[in-house]
Amino acid sequence: MESIYDCFKLNNDMKIPCVGFGTYKAAEGNNVEILKTAIEAGYRYFDTASFYQTEDFLGQAIRESNLPREDFFLVSKMWKDEMGYQQTKDALEKSLKRLGTDYLDYFSRSGRVWTASILYQANHRNAGRNCTD
Repeated sequence: MESIYDCFKLNNDMKIPCVGFGTYKAAEGNNVEILKTAIEAGYRYFDTASFYQTEDFLGQAIRESNLPREDFFLVSKMWKDEMGYQQTKDALEKSLKRLGTDYLDYFSRSGRVWTASILYQANHRNAGRNCTD
């Protein structure tokens, strides 16, 4: 890795930034400003979750950055009380609303067990376009 903009390229040609910014407890206090500073520093991969209660702040920081949504790789996770078919769909919709976006790059279950992962692949034609090859 040579720069914060370097990415891993998956077999489906999707690109994931090598370096991500985790929002769990990293954004206590002045949440939006901290996340905007991370964006200004070059972070484009953000990890959040409904449990973290940072999705609203991250969505606002992204909107205020004036960068296109496609420049970001967004990961969110449902909590253990959001499991089940309909609960998972509802959790995803709530996360999308809080983030102010119509898609996530990755959506999974929070916690120690990751077998319930769901890869949400809507609108990936532009994902990662600013990553270096």
